[in-house]
Amino acid sequence: MAEILDALTLAPQHFYANQSNIYLGLRTTYWTLRDARDGRDIARVQDMLWQIATALEQGGLLDAAAQMVADKGLLVFAVCSLEIEEGLEQIEQFLRRHPEFQREPVQAIELFGLAELISPDGDLRTLPCHLSAIGGMDGFYAAKLRRT
Repeated sequence: MAEILDALTLAPQHFYANQSNIYLGLRTTYWTLRDARDGRDIARVQDMLWQIATALEQGGLLDAAAQMVADKGLLVFAVCSLEIEEGLEQIEQFLRRHPEFQREPVQAIELFGLAELISPDGDLRTLPCHLSAIGGMDGFYAAKLRRT
């Protein structure tokens, strides 16, 4: 585990620019794990990793991915959830933070002609009722974001 945490902190300028809290959290967790002496120390590492994961879920991972997208490149965000705060709201917040990106509407041809899977915002949103004749689908959300 310590090696994985160490690897995650390589080249922070590429992966954690404007995310110093994530980088510092990973470094602190790495050293805490290396120096762990008992179960309380391991429990502390688990708590630290949970806090980092929560921060990443709240936009950190999407922001880090955005830094790796070339000009005119495409970033696809997807989650297997119907919760608005885990999908649509993440994209809306991201676009407010990153005006260099625009939503690129999903096209029905990309979905085998299933236009009913496209939300009014142009994103993919599947519901359990879709394709019910053949057993339905899981809930899913995806958005395409183009760097301008």
